[in-house]
Parts: sequence; C-alpha cells; structure tokens
Amino acid sequence: MAITGRAFWGTTYTGKVALVAPAAVTRQSQQSSETTVEAVIALAGPAPLLKPGYSVDLKVTTASKPRALTVPFEAVQEGKGQRYVYRIVDGWGMPYISCLPAFPSG
Repeated sequence: MAITGRAFWGTTYTGKVALVAPAAVTRQSQQSSETTVEAVIALAGPAPLLKPGYSVDLKVTTASKPRALTVPFEAVQEGKGQRYVYRIVDGWGMPYISCLPAFPSG
C-alpha cells in the first residue's frame, strides 16, 4: 500500500491494512456530507512527517496478476448469462466472450 498526503507532499510511505471498521460512517456538515470507512494501517517503517489527525490518500493493491489483460468495468457487457467485451477485428466490433471477472461473485 502507498500512503501519500498533502501535509508530506513528495513523500510516500508504505504499510499494510491491519484492521477495517465494520461499517462506514457519514459525517454531515452545513454544505455536504462525507462517508468514510475507518481503518488501522500498520506502517512498514518510520514515518516522521505523518502526524495524528492528518488526512491521507491510500493506494491499496488487493491483488496482482502480471501480464493480465484488463479492461474498465464499464466495458464489460452481460447477456444470456455470459460476460463479454468487444474486440476490433478488421475495423469491426466483434464480441469476445472469454471474459472472466477478477473477483468471482459468491
């Protein structure tokens, strides 16, 4: 996981998710609301610029498969119980049916 933030611009820390709250929390303000999921992150090493109360951005990698062909979720179509994407063959869109979800349902 990569941890970045405005308060320590240009520095990236690494860590692992140690605990995730069981539910999201919505906080209301006068103009808007914000929904967050609290988590505890175990840092991989010292982080002298990171202070309690700072907001951070996390880039969490849940899985990795080298050389896998990936497409945006919105590109995947579904019909007759199959998932597929279109591929271009000689300038024409042809359905390509061998489309497996990265995270099977169930």
